[in-house]
Amino acid sequence: ALVVAPDDMDVLFHAAGTFERLGERDRAVELARRALEAGFPLRMMENETGWQDLATSPEFREMVRDLAPVPDET
Repeated sequence: ALVVAPDDMDVLFHAAGTFERLGERDRAVELARRALEAGFPLRMMENETGWQDLATSPEFREMVRDLAPVPDET
């Protein structure tokens, strides 16, 4: 699916979950980041059954912090 639709938010989301279940957290976090950038809602990701370990991991939380927009200091 990643080959056919590498930028589809749903494909990226499901692929991230698959890589997490396979024990490949770094790849899972990267795919989750891409899914978020493609428009997948963070709340849906965090509340998805089976995503608790990934969504609460330090790697995931850091990635989410890095994606957060930096406030304009004008």
